[in-house]
Amino acid sequence: MTLVVVGMSAFLLPLTAAAATWNAPYQLGAGGTKPAVAVDDANVIHYVWWEPTAKVIQYKACAGLDKNSCTATETLPNNGGESYYPNIAMDPQGRPNAVWESREGGSYAVYWARRENGSWSAIKKISQEPYSELPDIAIGPQGIIHVVYQSKQDNTGYIYYVESSDGFATWTKNELAQHVSDAPIESAAEAGLNDLTPEGKQLSNGLFPRLTADANDRAHIVWNAPSPYGIYYRIQNQDGTFAQAITVSTGHKDQTPDIVYSPTGATGILWGTYDNFNAAFAEYIDGRPDLKKYDVDGGLEQSLWPRVGVDCNGLFYFAFQGKASADGNWDIFARSYNSANNKFGKRVTIGNTGSQEQTPAIALNNVGAIVFANTSSSNTMGATTDLGLACDGAATATPTATMQASATPTNTDVPGATATYTPTPTNTVSASATPTNTDVPTATPTKTDVPPTIVPTATNTIANGTEHIPSNDPRIVYSGTWSRYKNKKASDDHYKRCGSKKACKKDWSAELSFIGGTQVQWETAYANTYGKVQVLIDGKLFEQIDLCRANRKSAAPKFGVRTYIVTGDANTPHTITIRAMGKHSKCSDYAANFVVVDGFNIVR
Repeated sequence: MTLVVVGMSAFLLPLTAAAATWNAPYQLGAGGTKPAVAVDDANVIHYVWWEPTAKVIQYKACAGLDKNSCTATETLPNNGGESYYPNIAMDPQGRPNAVWESREGGSYAVYWARRENGSWSAIKKISQEPYSELPDIAIGPQGIIHVVYQSKQDNTGYIYYVESSDGFATWTKNELAQHVSDAPIESAAEAGLNDLTPEGKQLSNGLFPRLTADANDRAHIVWNAPSPYGIYYRIQNQDGTFAQAITVSTGHKDQTPDIVYSPTGATGILWGTYDNFNAAFAEYIDGRPDLKKYDVDGGLEQSLWPRVGVDCNGLFYFAFQGKASADGNWDIFARSYNSANNKFGKRVTIGNTGSQEQTPAIALNNVGAIVFANTSSSNTMGATTDLGLACDGAATATPTATMQASATPTNTDVPGATATYTPTPTNTVSASATPTNTDVPTATPTKTDVPPTIVPTATNTIANGTEHIPSNDPRIVYSGTWSRYKNKKASDDHYKRCGSKKACKKDWSAELSFIGGTQVQWETAYANTYGKVQVLIDGKLFEQIDLCRANRKSAAPKFGVRTYIVTGDANTPHTITIRAMGKHSKCSDYAANFVVVDGFNIVR
């Protein structure tokens, strides 16, 4: 390995390695699409797949590079429902951990199990949302189990992240993204059973979340937005929160991403570009882009379902299904990428049996393994290689910087009060679709034509000595027409919005009177259908805000908090008044001028 220092950061670069020679594929068992594989520190290869007749999850471990080294097939425990799409990761103790989705009533749920002492543990259900599907799992050096999955709720797709340090005796969960699709989102399992998957163009219009864990056991998560598509990337901060989303790629029908963390300290992201049926690759270091390259399938007529892995020296490997000619069969291919010199290796053929070979997965250490589905025969196939490496000691990655959102100060020219704008960490992704209003009085997201909006979890934790006043509290005096709307991102799962027939008339207001306190916080929201508003503290105009400009690309509300410092003592009476101006700015083409009160907080 070579140590390279750039500025104040250091990371390891892999030495150039000879091209890997892959052994002929062998059959593991009857299986469906999207099997998975992991390689442990002893170079034992662990495979999981779903069996298409009984629809159960199956597992096999291979101590060598051929079929004769494999154990008997094991069937994982389940909830009694049909099970699909497993993924697998090894923990520091060398134990396989698997996640998958199973039918539960009329929906699907995500389950986890671990193999130890020769058998599989009791399963744990780790999702509660409807249509929880397509889970992925990663485990870092500290043994934290990271899981990500998607949930389909009408035409809105959600990304959820779960982590546990005790085998899911306890765990924490975050909602990382929310996307409204301009096309129906189907169940991934049902789409697969209805033969919507083989061409791979738009499997269930899903989000396909994937994740990896770095040397500090932080999660790195990628997914694609549903139609009109795009690849997005979020990095976990050391305190467990997540930095804002990074837009990796848009404009190419970008879908089905994969991600891996390298011992060099780099993160590799590979995805499909379905405008030309090819693949693209990006490399990030500490959240900063280092390389992005399109058309990396090596010259195939078509390629789909790319997956990326990394060996113990830091050399990236790609696996994907492809066609050498438009009327040919789907075959499995692989190639490498060396970040030391930005060189791509030659494409090699893994499976070419004259049948349809699809949806590969790849894992590497000192050895490499690719698993894929032969959809002509409904079999799961494995292929292996000896990389000729001796990497017994893991490289130590340079600790990466955490990324935090920073507050933007607003007007502070009024004596006796200071306002600061503290936005909910939210990244709104622009798109060419024409947005429409999504403020509907319902708990279930409904179909809209808004561009995809990433809405991270924004749990409002009220500190000691802080009084939260929800939007429907009778102490808030509303004038004009204010309606109550349900929204799971609002501080109390609902908020009040001023406006009737798109008009929030001038001087319609919400006013709260309170005694004492050092700060008052106005919980509000921003959208391109919202208007201008004035904030009065103790009857005096303090600031004027355009609620459109902070979220001009979307009609989906982006919730945030504005904080005002007040003077006086514990007995000083105060008022905060939110007063509509009845105007909409030129920040969007909408004439609507809604105003939102999500609640107030009094900090004492």
